[in-house]
Amino acid sequence: MRSPCAPAIQGPPPYLAAPHAMLTTFFILTRLLWAASVHLQCSCLLLGIITAEVTRSRDTPPGERSRKEADRNQENLRAP
Repeated sequence: MRSPCAPAIQGPPPYLAAPHAMLTTFFILTRLLWAASVHLQCSCLLLGIITAEVTRSRDTPPGERSRKEADRNQENLRAP
């Protein structure tokens, strides 16, 4: 006979009853974390490129920049 203080057996806990739900949740969370990290890496890369371009254009005076570009274009035309 069962003691009145003993809990009734109700079956397995929910995480054991449906292990695929736990795996699906884990899979979804890892994919979201991966996507967020890729997004952050791309954002940082673009920010670095933009910062480098702005710094380069700010450090070079406008006349010298066009002269450097003209010299570079002449070198490209001379190269076979």
